[in-house]
Amino acid sequence: MNARTTSRRLRVLTCTALALATGMITAGQALASEPPVVPGKSTAAAQAVPQPGGAVAAPKAKTAGKAAAAVSPRLDIDGNGKDDFLLRNVWGGWSVRYDSGATAEFPITGEIKNVDEHKEVVPVGDLDGNGSPELLTINTQGGIQLHTATTHGSTPTGWASGGWHVFNKVAGAGDLTGDGHPDLLARTTKGQLFLYPGTGKADTTSPYADPIEVKGGHWNLFNLVTGYDFDKDGLADLIMRGSDGLLYFKPATGKTDAPFGDAVPIGHGWQQFDQVLAQGDKDGNVRLLARKNDGGAFVYTSLGNGRLDQTGSYDLEFPHFLGFAGDDSPNGAYGKKSLIAREAGGSISAYRSSGRDGFEGPTGYYAFSRPPSSTDTLIHTSGLGTNPNGNVLKVTAGGQLWALHEKGDVNLGSGWGIYNTVIGVGDLTGDGRGDLLAREKGGDLYLYPGRGTGTGFYNRLKVGSSWNSLDRITGAGDMTGDGIPDLVGRGTDGRLWLYQGTHDTAVPFARPVQVGSGWKDMTAIVSPGDLNADGLSDLVARDSQGKLWLYTASGLTPTVPDATFEPRTALGSGWNLFTDLV
Repeated sequence: MNARTTSRRLRVLTCTALALATGMITAGQALASEPPVVPGKSTAAAQAVPQPGGAVAAPKAKTAGKAAAAVSPRLDIDGNGKDDFLLRNVWGGWSVRYDSGATAEFPITGEIKNVDEHKEVVPVGDLDGNGSPELLTINTQGGIQLHTATTHGSTPTGWASGGWHVFNKVAGAGDLTGDGHPDLLARTTKGQLFLYPGTGKADTTSPYADPIEVKGGHWNLFNLVTGYDFDKDGLADLIMRGSDGLLYFKPATGKTDAPFGDAVPIGHGWQQFDQVLAQGDKDGNVRLLARKNDGGAFVYTSLGNGRLDQTGSYDLEFPHFLGFAGDDSPNGAYGKKSLIAREAGGSISAYRSSGRDGFEGPTGYYAFSRPPSSTDTLIHTSGLGTNPNGNVLKVTAGGQLWALHEKGDVNLGSGWGIYNTVIGVGDLTGDGRGDLLAREKGGDLYLYPGRGTGTGFYNRLKVGSSWNSLDRITGAGDMTGDGIPDLVGRGTDGRLWLYQGTHDTAVPFARPVQVGSGWKDMTAIVSPGDLNADGLSDLVARDSQGKLWLYTASGLTPTVPDATFEPRTALGSGWNLFTDLV
């Protein structure tokens, strides 16, 4: 695991606060040897959030006390009164690990392994009180569907909706309003938080009423742990984890527009964990599992007063998984999560994310119907269709763009030989569909909005010029924790620049911020997606000696150089065998 020290983050945050207080950082501040800036005036409208329109049911009668209702397990699949684990596998699909320690495959209806995986699977509790928990599945384009979970897998209830791509976090919240029905929290990429009150339904009708915005704002500065009662008052509370490692407890109030009270600090040093998951049982016992990148976890037991006590460790003994359903990481499983390497003779291998700061593999990649030749330009993008795991494209010597598929390649058009760089960092326009960026040899940058099928794009839009001052451009998702894909570029002087995404078609990136220097020695800089299962996209870079280095994203706002990525770790040598890393 990377050394992730609290002191470093406190230094960064202190410097940032000082800069803001003294006016050192301004939106219009000029940068020395400034890299290209995306021009234009923002035309982004306020985000519209889904309106399910369900009718709120009458409150449940409280019999054995309010506390028992609020701490019901969110994911008790086998009915023993204790939460189970739902794990996303490295090679696709899901597995369940029961509280007893037994494991089994967990098929989710509508999902084909390695082909059409859901971006998120969200445990939401037993919505209708019939003894079986429900799940929400969310795809990359914002489609949402309700499922009932059993020991045989999941089955859709018949309710589905759309428009949920505006959120970078959806979480089962437990009972926040005191009516006995589990509620839902959803956070937008702009940092707004919405409460969806539960209706008590888990059928073809809406399980949630229309949303109510939670007062506060800036909710995207924290990872949210939801769904359980940590102070035994009968309402589900909120635990918040900052990228600086500080942990906060926010007690429930029972108010719909302000469901949480003031934040109380309860810990520090939590940046060392990639994921945090809450679990409970029918008796009201609650614990947090804080997962390390080696697959193990520390266990913190709730003391019933908003505080936690470390009570031991937990070895999942399940190494080949990318994360838990229902953990606190943002963004779901979106991005490439793999690196494609091509040798001079054209042989291609894939290195998939292990979820533990590195790769599984190497393995052969997809059985292409027409494998790319050594003269084709190979492109590896974030998901362009409903598959969040990425797509492979090629540009032929004659300028033809092809999408490569096992069952037959698709021609996407001609004339692409005018570009010297084509990348797919994700959804730049905010419509839930993966897009392409293409740079002409003269330095003009164009955005190709995706159609959401992986087989076509809308007309290009010019979004910048002078981008030939960067000799490397890459990206494969969100690096800063706001849920919007970002872009990284290296200047010819070796400095590294971050362009934060905006979800605004007219101005798809904010002004660049320097996030590193001394990168001139690197012969390849690639974003393979999330390599440590924390929901953020990482970087790998190959030096002139053939060593490959991993730079995991920190989630910190990039206002101070070197804060965006953790100290690098080595992934091995001999990588100069490959002519292309994408």
